[in-house]
Parts: sequence; structure tokens; C-alpha cells
Amino acid sequence: MLAGVGAIALVGAVDMFGSPGGTARLPLWAAWVACFLFLLPFQTRGPSWAAVVSGAVAGTWSMLTLLAMSWVSGGSHSIFFLILMMIPLMTALVAPNDPADPVLQGILGLTGGGTLMHLEGRPWFEILPWATLAGIATCFALVASIGSRRRQDALLRSERERAETIARLATAERARAEIERWAVLGQMADRVAHDVNSPLASIGSNLRFVQDEVGRVNDEVANAIKDGIECAERIRAIVAGLQAQRLPRDRSD
Repeated sequence: MLAGVGAIALVGAVDMFGSPGGTARLPLWAAWVACFLFLLPFQTRGPSWAAVVSGAVAGTWSMLTLLAMSWVSGGSHSIFFLILMMIPLMTALVAPNDPADPVLQGILGLTGGGTLMHLEGRPWFEILPWATLAGIATCFALVASIGSRRRQDALLRSERERAETIARLATAERARAEIERWAVLGQMADRVAHDVNSPLASIGSNLRFVQDEVGRVNDEVANAIKDGIECAERIRAIVAGLQAQRLPRDRSD
């Protein structure tokens, strides 16, 4: 809508300084610009329904302004009268979000333009061709608006699917990294268990041999050796218990 304000102001300035009677149309140009400036916040910062309503109001006001300018500057022979059928097409190209806007503008332009020509006393065989062209222009505007809206919806749907795919891939990557981490931890636990169990087995075997040889001579030494054997067995049991707790987690992963 901001681009529309600039275009209206530029054309209005050209009309005032370069056309006969342009100064008399200054209030209409000023009211047109003021309407767009008033509706601009609803287009940029308002809710979605406010943008739709403000767009319809802007289109309606544009058609009424052009009809008024046509009335004061030559009626159906005015250059502004020729622009009436172009407004729906311009709306469909500049703001294609709501297909109802060009239809509303086309109905207003067709009704207002036909009425203006009838008030001028123009015959029906002159009014009908103009009305047919205005209706065709409105149909083209509607088709263009619907096509643009479909392309925009398809683009938004594609972006949403792309974001969902990226999120799924990120989740899968985190899950794979977690599985790999547990696999590495499992391998480390197996190596530690093997490295601990091998010397423990040797220590236990040697302690039993010493126990058998020394137990006949010194009971105190035999008891100390027995305590060492029991400590080695407890360490082996702890390592075996840790391995037993890890194996179910590996199978679930």
C-alpha cells in the first residue's frame, strides 16, 4: 500500500501541474492519499482480518474516487474513466492476497461506469461494449489473483515441509549420535572389564596357590591371603554386574 500512496501522489502532482482543471481535483487526490495513509498501519501491523478489510476499503475508495474524478472532468470521455477497468488488474498484481478485492472493485467500476454513461444519455449499444470489456478485465483480475494466491500457498507449504524435514533430520542425527555414544561407551566398558578381569584372575589363582602352601605353617598369613582372595572376588562381581546392566541398554538401542 505504501507503493500505492507514492504512485497516487506522483500522478496527482502531474495532474495538478500539467492538466487543465487539475487544481480543482486537488481535494480528491488529497482524500485518496489520506485514505491510503490512514489504512497503512492496518496493512503492516494489524491482524490478518484488519489487512483484508483495509484492502477492501482501499479498493472501494479508489473506485469511488476515480468515478468522482471522471464526473468532474468529462464523464465517460475522461482519462480517469478509462482507468476504471484497470484498477482490478492492478490490485490483482500488487496485492493478490484476497481474490475478493478485484471482484468488488470490478463490480463497483462496472456499476458506476455504466450509470455514468447512462446519465450522459449514451445509448445501450455504446454502454454494453464498455461493460463487456470491464467484465472481462475483472475476470482476468480474478484469475490472476487466484493463481497468485495458489502459488503463494504452494510456496508456504513447500517451506513448511522443508522445515519439518530439517527438524526430522536433526532429530534422527541426534538419535544416531546418542546411539554411537552408547556404543563407544559399551566398547570402553568391555575393554575395561577385560583389562580388569584378566589380572584379577591371575591374582586370585596365585593367592589360592600361596594359601595352600602357607596355610599349613602360619594361620595369620593364611587369613590375610583369604581376605585378599575375597576382595578380588568382590571386584570381579562388581565388574560383572556393570556389564550385566549395560547389555540390556545396548539391546534396546
